[in-house]
Amino acid sequence: MKPGLSGPSGEAIRKRAVAGLPAAGRSPMGRYRVLGYRLVFRMIGSISTLLLAAAGMLAPSGEEARIADFLNDYRAAHGLPPIPYSPTLARVAHAHARDLEDHNPDSGTDGDGRRCTLHSWSAASGATPVCYTADHARAQLMWSKPREITRGAYGGQGFEIAARYSEGIDADIAFDLWRGSAAHNAVILEQGRWAGTGWRAMGVALDGRYAVVWFGKVPDPAR
Repeated sequence: MKPGLSGPSGEAIRKRAVAGLPAAGRSPMGRYRVLGYRLVFRMIGSISTLLLAAAGMLAPSGEEARIADFLNDYRAAHGLPPIPYSPTLARVAHAHARDLEDHNPDSGTDGDGRRCTLHSWSAASGATPVCYTADHARAQLMWSKPREITRGAYGGQGFEIAARYSEGIDADIAFDLWRGSAAHNAVILEQGRWAGTGWRAMGVALDGRYAVVWFGKVPDPAR
């Protein structure tokens, strides 16, 4: 499956998020369990965080930095290396998060009545519009967005995970949603069809109800 909370395994999670219902694992006992997991991730992932800091690759401060830390700590707990932060892919992430928040391209349908998912872009974004449907028929229009948005500064394709929470999203909610989805775990941890991907760049953005992360196989040229 392509990244996104639009496939069968992520649909129930997405419905809970859109409806403003608590994310999976946010009951009192579940919350303690999540906190325990995060403590372990922090301990195991401390080396990766230090490596990123030494390389000057930490994400910007705030919730976006926390998402980058959560993802790299989670990878470290599974024996995977950290993904360098990419200012160039962050530009793409911010452009898409703002488009989702301001223009809601994920709320429409295409000419055949198929629902547009979180990977959709509106015409108002200034980029080529795309109604990204669950059958991934227009995947190339999403994968090519880094080249389009950065005007070729990032030459590789981009792959996105996205989440929406109707009451306003933060790093904790986004991470819980992605960690609770088999499709998103596969992207983050390079499992299944993503095995051996070797992500070389990552950009993060949060805007209102939306959180997005873009991954790339090509290192950020700005680095």
